[in-house]
Amino acid sequence: MFSPVLVEVFSPKSLKLEVLIVRESKLKPVQSLYTLPLLFSLNSFAGEVVESQCFANEFCVAVEQNDDTFDVTLQSLASYPLTVSVDFTLANLNSTNGESVAVVLPESETAFVTQLQINTGGSSSVDYSWDINFARLIGDATVSHDGEYRYQFPFNTGLTYSVLKGYTEELPLSSRYIVLFGLPEGSTVVAARNGRVVQVVDSNASNSGNNQILVEHDDGTIARYVNLQSGGALVAAGDTITRGQAIGLSGAATFNAEPYLYFATTSPVDGKSLKTYQLAFATSDGTSNNIETGDDVTSVDPDDGGTGDGGTGDGGTGDGGTGDGGTGDGGTGDGGTGDGGTGDGGTGDGGTGDGGTGDGGTGDGGTGDGGTGDGGTGDGGTGDGGTGDGGTGDGGTGDGGTGDGGTGDGGTGDGGTGDGGTGDGGTGDGGTGDGGTGDGGTGDGGTGDGGTNGEVIDPNTSSYRVQELYVAYYGRPGDYAGVNWWATELDNSAQGLVDIINTFGTSEEYEKRFGSLNTDELITNLYQQMFGREAEAAGLAWWTDEIESGRVTLAEAAMVIADGAQNEDLSILNNRTIVAIRITDGIEAQNKRYIFEDIEAAKVFIQGIDGELDPYAFDINSLLDTLVEK
Repeated sequence: MFSPVLVEVFSPKSLKLEVLIVRESKLKPVQSLYTLPLLFSLNSFAGEVVESQCFANEFCVAVEQNDDTFDVTLQSLASYPLTVSVDFTLANLNSTNGESVAVVLPESETAFVTQLQINTGGSSSVDYSWDINFARLIGDATVSHDGEYRYQFPFNTGLTYSVLKGYTEELPLSSRYIVLFGLPEGSTVVAARNGRVVQVVDSNASNSGNNQILVEHDDGTIARYVNLQSGGALVAAGDTITRGQAIGLSGAATFNAEPYLYFATTSPVDGKSLKTYQLAFATSDGTSNNIETGDDVTSVDPDDGGTGDGGTGDGGTGDGGTGDGGTGDGGTGDGGTGDGGTGDGGTGDGGTGDGGTGDGGTGDGGTGDGGTGDGGTGDGGTGDGGTGDGGTGDGGTGDGGTGDGGTGDGGTGDGGTGDGGTGDGGTGDGGTGDGGTGDGGTGDGGTGDGGTNGEVIDPNTSSYRVQELYVAYYGRPGDYAGVNWWATELDNSAQGLVDIINTFGTSEEYEKRFGSLNTDELITNLYQQMFGREAEAAGLAWWTDEIESGRVTLAEAAMVIADGAQNEDLSILNNRTIVAIRITDGIEAQNKRYIFEDIEAAKVFIQGIDGELDPYAFDINSLLDTLVEK
């Protein structure tokens, strides 16, 4: 009846790989979600399979009618598990499992999705229809990650590389534990854990960021090694690999200022979104589960052990040991499951991890910094959340610690989730960040962004429009003077928007960054900068023809694509634009420099923004603090 087109969409920025159904006759290149409408009447035959389609050699969908009901099922064709989201728009039909269903589809098996039941309304003849949208991710949404496993850094033992982006607690779980390692282009990438290769993509350009290897582990999680050289895969789908085995060659710089390897271990939440996991990496000192931006990390063989301070693991099951939870650091891990140790949670740092699951240790959460992590799950430790800074993290989940949230700044982060700390949100400014989610802390409310003053940003202003185009076309926040100049042009110029946008799109920066790219690569780059994903195949073909025929310019295409954003694409673009505005205003308010490497750092920061976070609460000081004053 129709000719569906399969679209695969991968984004290393948002960690998404989707399969969608597209109705060819309704294709519009700026859309982000497509449907396959089906219309039937009651004259279909009982037991008839009225619709069946297969996609990408991964799964088939079948709709089978039985009198006045339809059973919707999926059949796996893949050699790996899938999680599939199935969304229905129904007319005169009900779905027994609701109109949005997430289904785990084991390899080579069949899964029931839902039954559609016709609403006849007492009539003997009624028209009914459904639109079905599919999105899928590799992996099983029901798995649990083995938190005890010690990973190897994904490069050869003995080598040391910088962490360009480490764990970022302010980000949602979809991107919180992504790590970018500063591997030079062509460096050997090794398996961080044993597993089975389930997907290899290495046919894209080395600077596209779209080449990847996916590996399934024995606990069902999926490791993603992203940004490989073109043709750089050293393994094939179906291969069984061992930790430390060479699997690929790392790629070039993309949105970042230097080459990198993107690594994360994930599992699907549903067919549309992933969650990342905090990993424990083997180090020369034992184990590290807190990988921070700017760290230099050295790869070691986890089987070689390594030294620790009070035991590698959790410092004792129960209370972490009666006394001080271990002499040294209370144990590498969580300082003990329970209360982190009766006493001081360990002489040293209260345990590398969370200072103990419970109250962070009875006493002061550890003599030192209250534990590297969150100072204890609970109240950050009974006392002051740790002598020092209340714990590196959030000063404790709760109120940042009973007392002042820690002597210092209430914890590096947000001063505690709650009221920024009972007392003053931390002695200082309520925590470096936003002063805590809640009241911002009594005192100075926290070091915020110095720009937006908590006001909601109006998307209908010219300055918003200009900033959106900076994000779309250049992938970065605009400079303060530039944004205001272009906004004034939009407000006062007799030129039309198209004339202005074409002037905006011609610059030395454009030539330097994009001048060597072909049309396909330019369009792909626009989609990455706006939405963190590749263009749909049909959309890519459409815009390539439009630009190469001379009917539109690249800048005009960027404007139209941005205007056509829907659903998750729209959320991502809006969030990136709002955060970009806050950064631009913050740079101006704090008199920061914004040139060369500053711009590159801002690009990296913006490309980490997804559609799930709160753009007004997102901590931009982690970027602004790295910029020098003019």
